[in-house]
Amino acid sequence: MTKLHEDFDEAEWIRRYPLARVREEAVEFVENRRRRMPEDYTEASFERHVKQMMPKWRTILTPKDLAVCAQLRWESWPDENPPKNSVPTDVIVWCQGEPANRALTKIGGLPYWPINREWPNNGKPMVFVGQFNFGDSTDILMALPGQILSIFVKEDDLYDPEHFHFEWLNESDGALIQQTPTSGWWGNKPVFGQKFRTWDSAEHGTYQSTKIGGLRHLIQDELGLPGKHLATLHSLNFYGGKPDPFANRETPLSEDEDRGYFCIGDVGSLYIFIGEDGVVRAENASY
Repeated sequence: MTKLHEDFDEAEWIRRYPLARVREEAVEFVENRRRRMPEDYTEASFERHVKQMMPKWRTILTPKDLAVCAQLRWESWPDENPPKNSVPTDVIVWCQGEPANRALTKIGGLPYWPINREWPNNGKPMVFVGQFNFGDSTDILMALPGQILSIFVKEDDLYDPEHFHFEWLNESDGALIQQTPTSGWWGNKPVFGQKFRTWDSAEHGTYQSTKIGGLRHLIQDELGLPGKHLATLHSLNFYGGKPDPFANRETPLSEDEDRGYFCIGDVGSLYIFIGEDGVVRAENASY
């Protein structure tokens, strides 16, 4: 089967961000700060700050995030094989802009939407949030009603999961729309995904990221939705000034450029479930 998504180049990004160097840079950062503001530090506070700056298991948004977390996992679980009771997942790492193939997993921008298909409407045109293409993940999922799950929101409110609307599509040769009827009030800047096959484990860590399959990484309490976890859509909380914000961009985003990307509440996640009845439901949580 031909792959749709480009695979995340784990080896290349680990070469760029080896864990030993990331740790050295954390120490250097605190040492430089202590030289500038010696009155702010005792030996104990210096050690606390170094510990705070050390790489940790964290949310996956940028290529560096995933490279660091993969290496941390190797340290805690050096076995090459996934541990018992682990669950496979496809973690998404983002590229900036529109993909050549509009059917790919993406947030914002132009959806994969046939020109002859009615646009979802709730008294007014709904806002396109993003889409998941499960074509590369069929081996880790159950049978689905379609290949592409399009996500819309009915109201100017991302907090209420009842406001989200889902539609299934399959790729075809028909013409696609060239403009959406409405755009997100947050800006809805487009990003598209590369895919990284890995695993989640209740014992050895679950990835907090946009992902397909796997285990849900809970921000708040246990969710009460029936069905099986299908995917998670996580907020795009990019920060200006840091290199490699995307897998296809090395230069940092400016303070203006880091705005306008999809975000639920205070950097939250939308958890998407599919029930035995085939109905897609969602719940969200934020910090």
